[in-house]
Amino acid sequence: IMLRMLFSKKLWQPWPHQRRAVQIRHRVLLIGHSGSGKSETVRSLALSLPHRKVVAFDFQDGLLPLLESAGETPPNLELIRVEEGDIETSWLGLKEACTRVRTESGEGDWVCFDMADIVWEMAQRFYVWRKYGMELADYLLEAVTGKDKKVGFGGLTPDDWTLGIRPQYYCTIPRMLGAGCRANVVVTTGLKNVASWMKDGQEVFQEH
Repeated sequence: IMLRMLFSKKLWQPWPHQRRAVQIRHRVLLIGHSGSGKSETVRSLALSLPHRKVVAFDFQDGLLPLLESAGETPPNLELIRVEEGDIETSWLGLKEACTRVRTESGEGDWVCFDMADIVWEMAQRFYVWRKYGMELADYLLEAVTGKDKKVGFGGLTPDDWTLGIRPQYYCTIPRMLGAGCRANVVVTTGLKNVASWMKDGQEVFQEH
């Protein structure tokens, strides 16, 4: 696993007499191949910090089998399973959960997103379903094979991305990374998703 701080931009540095009272938030990105132990890190985090709340968003049921096989679920770990079946129910449920966790989490707590690259795809699926009434895969197939081919901007318009999909996405992980959240954040992803995720993350950091 490659472990690094998610953003390189320096945090505000307090005066010496203020340092004891300042809580520095950690925003960590875990990158690795499947089976490299990214999900296990979430469980280990909860075990090593028994007096802190750890909330984990599980998008591929990777954490639940791990906890069941270990035979022990840390009492301070809250597991939020995100189903990908009905996209509208799943997406609205995810946004609601993110809002609740962001509000309830305090300094020293941890919020973890396991395989977070799925969230960006979910945002696209939800928007396309709401606007065009189609599954994303069906819409994209129609976009590239239909009479009026739409090959630019991934088959969508610039407004679709900037006014539709991105604001939806920003209600989830980016809002957790922003200044309004007091908890530390851990995000895991596969190697192939790093470039695009980091680009979006840096834009979010600059906005906050």
